[in-house]
Amino acid sequence: SKTFSEVSKSFDLLKMSVFGSKPEFNLQKNTVLVSKTNQFVVEDLMARGGYGCVVKCRKVETEEMVAVKLVKRSQYDSGVNEMKIFKTLRQFKGGNTNIVKFLEHFEHNNHFCLAFEMLDINLYEYIRCRYFFPLDINEIRVLAQQLLVALKVLKELRVTHRDIKCDNIMLVDRASQPLRVKLIDFGLSTRTYSMRNYVFKQPLSYRSPDVILDFPLDEAIDMWGLGCVLAFLYLGRHLFPSRAEYETLSVMLKLLGKPHDTLLTFGLKSKDPLEKRDLLRIAPLKALNHEFITMAHLSADSSSPYVIASQTKMVKVEEEEPEVENSTCAGPSLPQETGFGSADPAAAAAPGPAQQNQDGSSEWKQGLQTPGSNQIVWFSCSRGASRSCRSGV
Repeated sequence: SKTFSEVSKSFDLLKMSVFGSKPEFNLQKNTVLVSKTNQFVVEDLMARGGYGCVVKCRKVETEEMVAVKLVKRSQYDSGVNEMKIFKTLRQFKGGNTNIVKFLEHFEHNNHFCLAFEMLDINLYEYIRCRYFFPLDINEIRVLAQQLLVALKVLKELRVTHRDIKCDNIMLVDRASQPLRVKLIDFGLSTRTYSMRNYVFKQPLSYRSPDVILDFPLDEAIDMWGLGCVLAFLYLGRHLFPSRAEYETLSVMLKLLGKPHDTLLTFGLKSKDPLEKRDLLRIAPLKALNHEFITMAHLSADSSSPYVIASQTKMVKVEEEEPEVENSTCAGPSLPQETGFGSADPAAAAAPGPAQQNQDGSSEWKQGLQTPGSNQIVWFSCSRGASRSCRSGV
């Protein structure tokens, strides 16, 4: 979908032929949409796409701002299906779902309309506002946890979204609730047990191998879509190309390995979303308990080698080497037991006699006997207007 700012600054654009040879909608600012229980005054156009458009409206009675989705006549059945899915979602009594709140449905000029709570912008727009600069891994973890909760709810209700992508994940409010997101757009959703492959196609960048290779489908395709979303947030670009299905599958094979002869599983891991055996697949609930989300492997009592090594490094104090005051002398490095700093005073060399140079500066010498050798290394430093150091044998 495209935001209104991308299309035109004039709200009257909806009166134009943007959905076919004739105007699909006849909306202007202050148009009143009437349901059985409420009246909604159109304020602005938020987005439009193949499904229809979404307008920002104001409830007459409460002055509350809501989002109203007007579905194209040709997509009427999709609007009815979305309404039925949201009625199914209302059966969930487990608390927060991280799914957009559905308010009511009605018709306007033979267009099916659905009213939702007002949200901010979708994840794709958010990343674009950042000039596609990737999110921090800690920010991605917060988003992943919320979306996994949403998918867990859908799995419990035996519903598959089928259109998980950045455009269908919206921030609630960037100002007051940063990184708080909700899942939207259930127009393609269906009951998992009745899902068929041939009736829909996911966007290529989010299309799972199950769909491409025509496997039997279930909610695993939503988990794949979520993985593609998280990759986009981490990379600032799509992990898989969107130009052609063959190219998308080719990249999958390069990243995940060649499929088995049966073409039923990919050789990534034995327990990934593409696992043929249902009980071994990664479900949303299991993913919520993954170390990436819980960070349990970093707890203080963890036996993880990473934690133990980190704690060892943190408690170890490095010995500082003594500093030589006001000296620019340099020479070969010497063992601890020989020369300066030796525990045995006899091992330290005695200073040599001071000599007078031609320029009037004085010079002193210090000799050190290297271990296993009768050679004496002499360090001479001249004192004067300038200081210089040299060594000799």
